Amino acid sequence: MRPRVLVGLCEISGYYGNLARGMRELGVDCVALNLGPDPFAYGVDSALPRWVRVCVRLYGYGRERRCVRLSLAPLLLLLRTVLAVWATCRFDVYILGYRSTFLWYAELPVLRLLHKKIIYCFHGSDARPPYLDGSLMATDRGLSVADCARLTRRSKRSLRRIERHADVIVCHAPFAQLLERPFISFLTIGIPMPVSSAPKRAAGGPVRVVHAPSHPEAKGTPVIREIVARLVSRGLPIDYIELTQRPNAEVRETLAGADVLLDQLYSDTPMPGLATEAAAVGCPTVIGGYEAEEIVQSTDATSRPPSVFCHPDDLERELERLLLDPAARLKVGVDARDFLLRTWQPSAVAARYLRLATGDIPEAWWCTPGSETLTHGALLSDETRRHLVRTIVEAYGPGALELEDKPALRARLLEECSYPAEPHPRIESDGPAASRS
Repeated sequence: MRPRVLVGLCEISGYYGNLARGMRELGVDCVALNLGPDPFAYGVDSALPRWVRVCVRLYGYGRERRCVRLSLAPLLLLLRTVLAVWATCRFDVYILGYRSTFLWYAELPVLRLLHKKIIYCFHGSDARPPYLDGSLMATDRGLSVADCARLTRRSKRSLRRIERHADVIVCHAPFAQLLERPFISFLTIGIPMPVSSAPKRAAGGPVRVVHAPSHPEAKGTPVIREIVARLVSRGLPIDYIELTQRPNAEVRETLAGADVLLDQLYSDTPMPGLATEAAAVGCPTVIGGYEAEEIVQSTDATSRPPSVFCHPDDLERELERLLLDPAARLKVGVDARDFLLRTWQPSAVAARYLRLATGDIPEAWWCTPGSETLTHGALLSDETRRHLVRTIVEAYGPGALELEDKPALRARLLEECSYPAEPHPRIESDGPAASRS
């Protein structure tokens, strides 16, 4: 008997909507429930019962109206409780993303008691230490060092609570520093992405380069603009298109006519969500990451998505190479699309999740936190990372990094950030960010 599956309670680049689609292609009773924001207009799963869709829309209406949120708090809590009870009665397997929960994790012990299967999937900032995450600590966020230490402690606490109750956790080693339990490789499970017909791109004329940052500072957009400007000044024919905070349908339409996706400068994965959407239409991706070489080498060849994944210092050279070589652009795009067809189709990813739910998990899928001493994080420059780590340790001691269970990883991080690895007396603080010593 096939299990009944609930996926959500968020949406990340269409991941959970596509996963539900893949489950249904396999004949599994599955719906995607999103109680989080939907800034890119992925929409509500039409497979949900009509009354549930009404509840979701009411919840979204109340959540977005901050000025009346306090007055609506009892209604929002009631809606979450009703949906939690419905889901508990209706589903056997929960696949939850981005630390999502109906009732602040209070439902997890009940689900375990009722022998429900709980799988949590992490996508990056939901697991990555805040001091290694430029999307959280960007200057436009206005967060202090105390905030960073407080968020790190809060993240660790939430992750430990999830680890206590989840049957299986899916994560990516480069952002799993705060986990303590073994987890399943995110790249092995994959990103569910349906493949579209690859459009024919016009020969000759300017090369259309698309950059679509959800958060320009974290994606390195200022540096990317400088790179494109330098290449244009050298006479390369570039039609540069930049999209920010646009609906997903518009972004996908633009990618369908693009020759290259210039994704971001500081990634810790070779093919994140936007790059996967580009691959679906045969568009090659150039993406930077400080530990690109180490990540590629440590990833099994069958799980390694094709992209031009390089050190940030090499991004300009790699982009120029693709601009000057149409055959190379075509090959990277075709290889990426073929990889999706072969490995990351929604039904294939859904089948792997079903194996997790039934406990049929190959040994090769497992990873151990801290087994790879990857310390660069993502979405921030190396200079910013060093400054953040050094400042936090100076204020609150090495314990603020929440890596007591991974001494080798902590020692490497301290050494890279020009800080002595040996513990020292931390500066006492009465603020909210005071960490364990």
